[in-house]
Amino acid sequence: MTDRAETAVAPAMPIEEPRSPERGTPGPQPRRRTSALGRWLRQEPAGVVAALFLAAVVVVAVFAPLVAPADPLQQDIPGRLASPSAAHWLGTDDIGRDVLSRLIFGARASLWAALLAVTVAAVIGIPLGLLAGYAGRWVDAALMRITDTILSFPALVLAVGVTGALGVGLTTSMFAIGLVFAPSVARLMRGRTLTVRNEPYVEASTLAGSRSTGIIVRHILPNAVQPVLVQLSLLFAAALLAEAGLSFLGLGVQPPTPSWGAMLGRAYGYLNKAPAQMYAPGIAIALCALSFNILGDAIRRQLDPQQRR
Repeated sequence: MTDRAETAVAPAMPIEEPRSPERGTPGPQPRRRTSALGRWLRQEPAGVVAALFLAAVVVVAVFAPLVAPADPLQQDIPGRLASPSAAHWLGTDDIGRDVLSRLIFGARASLWAALLAVTVAAVIGIPLGLLAGYAGRWVDAALMRITDTILSFPALVLAVGVTGALGVGLTTSMFAIGLVFAPSVARLMRGRTLTVRNEPYVEASTLAGSRSTGIIVRHILPNAVQPVLVQLSLLFAAALLAEAGLSFLGLGVQPPTPSWGAMLGRAYGYLNKAPAQMYAPGIAIALCALSFNILGDAIRRQLDPQQRR
């Protein structure tokens, strides 16, 4: 009898039907889009801290009558040059006025002065830079020679001269500072305009017969103004320091209006008797100027795609 070899057949594996995803089964999740604030907190922590500090200073300046512990103009001659105490947290000045109250009210004048100077620089510098970069030829040459002439003078010396010619006061001194800052804004705007003017979309708009005004407003200005905005944010610190210098010399805010620079000027006369009088306005100016610089650098990095990556 012949033995038949039995062939072992492997059992076929059952074919599983695709199952519907059960509830709770993790699947591919869409990428979460972080908000602008979250991106800033992650990428620019120092810039966020600087912005919050400046925002706090602005709030304190706006609500100064509610925040200040005393009248900044009230004098107390017997209590002049007093040391910090429970009644006067930062002491009193040379005629007995509360230093903390004057510091709070002085933020109004100092910040307003910086805003006014930067606004004047932007209003003058941006249009001149656009005109010089877009028109070119003799217009560009004439405007740039004027800006070179202004930039050849030291900024504070030129501001002192303009203030002396137009009159002493906060508005006049800040207008002078704005005139001094305008050439740097104009040169930066001109350089960006020259770059953007050669872009293909601008040339296509020109060939399509668009007017120069429309090309400047719709194409050149939005694409060229970003570095100028960074420059203006950095000029806030320079304007704050310039206002302090002019007020220190008596060419800015006039007494009895409180200002950080004027407070430094009065405290300097009593440096030997009460050196602590210079600490409060000096630290306030330094912190605000540093915060403006840090915030300007953060804005520059966020607007530059290469540095943001």
